[in-house]
Amino acid sequence: CKFGVSTFEVISLHKKPIVFTDNEKGERMKDINTLFSLGLIKLIKKDKILSNKSKTKININQSLKNVIDVIKFKWKNL
Repeated sequence: CKFGVSTFEVISLHKKPIVFTDNEKGERMKDINTLFSLGLIKLIKKDKILSNKSKTKININQSLKNVIDVIKFKWKNL
């Protein structure tokens, strides 16, 4: 879609719109780049879809500790 109100409506539905950036300049392009850097939209540049996926790091040791604590608690209450 073209950048505008429809873009924000799709974002509010927790979807990632694909925005065409042809002929966009100035303030609109700054807004588009901000939304792209936040990972809220995908861009089409030169017939390619670009996506900025955010990476989440999970501390496995902390997760396992929590699971072990739950198992111990359940085991004590048997």
